[in-house]
This record gives sequence, C-alpha cells and structure tokens, in this order.
Amino acid sequence: MRIKKFCIALILMLFGVGVVLSQERHTEICVGFRVNSMVIDSAYSDNAVRMQEIIDFLRTIRQDSTINIVEISFCGAASPEGSDQLNRKLARGRLSALEKFIRKEVDIPDSLITRNDSYIPWDYLKSQIEDSELIYNANQQLKTSSDS
Repeated sequence: MRIKKFCIALILMLFGVGVVLSQERHTEICVGFRVNSMVIDSAYSDNAVRMQEIIDFLRTIRQDSTINIVEISFCGAASPEGSDQLNRKLARGRLSALEKFIRKEVDIPDSLITRNDSYIPWDYLKSQIEDSELIYNANQQLKTSSDS
C-alpha cells in the first residue's frame, strides 16, 4: 500500500487569559501534499478549506485581546517510506511552503515561530491503515491459510 499524501501541520499554542483561570489550548490544522511534492495545491484533497481555516483562525485570534499566542509551530512531514534524505527534503520543503503561504496572508512576529521538519505522524499512518481494507484483507488471508 502506498500512502498518497501526508500532512504538514500548523500547530498553534494559545494561552487564554482569564480573570480567574488561565487555559492553554493546542490547535493543529493539516494541509495535504501530493506524493513527492512540496507545492501546496489548493485543489488537492480538502486543502482549500484547510488553508482558509488557517487564515481565518489566525486572523480571529489575533483580534481577540483575551488570547495571548505563545507559539506558532510549522511542521513538515513525509511518509516513512522512501529514503531518509528524500523525506527530510520533502518535510523541509513542505514546511517552508506552508509558512510562506501563511505569512503572506497574516502578519506573524518571528518571535512566535518555531519549526519542526522531522515530523512523521505515525498516528496518522496507523489510522489510515486501520481505516483501509488492508487489515481486513490480511485477516481474511490468514483465515484462509489456516483453514487449508
């Protein structure tokens, strides 16, 4: 099975300032990429919706005086298949493409930005395998083999 895309995430660490209690919140929004691509394609998957969601979210929280943004982290990712060298290059390129797009739309101070280009979302991969027919087919093959 070949994974057709992988996400990079924009992770926002928010610190809500309240009168009585303070509350931390973590928000993650992913944009998908085509295999071996570092170009954001708004026509791919639900990217157009996700990209607008990121922009709207950032603009909204920047205007809310009760929210203090403490970190905006750009994460680049690639599937675990392929060479480490290629995956590192893809992750860096994807991170850079997303950051460039967002910073063109929303003014973000450099002091809030962190970057992580070694992000391999193993939980996402696991969920894709569990949601596919791969496990069902493997179980059926094992059952057929044991019946013989």
